[in-house]
Amino acid sequence: MRKRIYPFAKPGFRANLKKPDDTGGRRKTEWDLERILPRLLESGRLALSYFDAPVREFKKDHSLVTVADRSVEAYLTAEFNQPAFGAFVLGEETIESQTEDYLTRAFEQEAWVIDPIDGTAPYANGLPTWGVSLGWMSHGVLKEGAVFLPALGELYYSNKGQVFREKTGSDPDLWKSRPGTPQKLTPPPPNLLQGSMLSISQQLSRRGSYRLPFYIQVTGSTVYNLVKLISGSYSAAVTKFKLWDFAACLPMVSNLGWTMEFHSGGVMGLDMNAGVIKRDQNDPNRWEARDEVIFAPNSEVAAYLRAGTAPE
Repeated sequence: MRKRIYPFAKPGFRANLKKPDDTGGRRKTEWDLERILPRLLESGRLALSYFDAPVREFKKDHSLVTVADRSVEAYLTAEFNQPAFGAFVLGEETIESQTEDYLTRAFEQEAWVIDPIDGTAPYANGLPTWGVSLGWMSHGVLKEGAVFLPALGELYYSNKGQVFREKTGSDPDLWKSRPGTPQKLTPPPPNLLQGSMLSISQQLSRRGSYRLPFYIQVTGSTVYNLVKLISGSYSAAVTKFKLWDFAACLPMVSNLGWTMEFHSGGVMGLDMNAGVIKRDQNDPNRWEARDEVIFAPNSEVAAYLRAGTAPE
């Protein structure tokens, strides 16, 4: 049977999944990996179909966006948006078009938080440090998440308190279902060792200061930074982000026991109704975390990072 071509896909793109998810009228709010992971892989295929020649645009805030961002978000929205059943979608490229009533219900009921391409600048410039992310939020609390790094063939996801990584291989045409044997990730080592590498934000690197003796990297992608944190490439991170940047990653980071603290003090929790993000509709920085966030193995290391860095 000929594969269906998604109407919002790049011409010539052939879908591995022949039709949208059909739950027979049931709510799409369960964290079902057999349903979720194939759709994340399909999103990666869709994003990669534009990767060689991405069409760039600029949003009102002058940030970069591509046709691929919009296409991936349209695909995932079509798969997961079911407001009649209490299942909502909060996506980076479409959240501003939603009504306040829709947004309120999303934080009161169940929501899928989508970043279609986190790391649009690396993506648009041919770098592999970008990912597709899908977070699941219930009554404002981030519960589970999955991140796919298509250019690297790496899939990360949480499930029932555990965190896993799988290698998908380099051939997108073979990304049809569960890719392989999952590797269970483990909690971080307790200390920063000599030679460790830290991830810091664009804001900190441009307008703040860093006074620590460790190597640093600025990638332009929160999801890349955080999955590389939990898999051991980075030993800590200091970053600033918006809801869709971290929604998929925070459950994974939390499950593994990492310390998450605001640079100004206080714990960064998973409850998005508890003042950890800016929710006021008149705030120009709506949906941002209220401050830079430190990810560290423990509170002692977090205090050390706080003393050695200074956001603007």
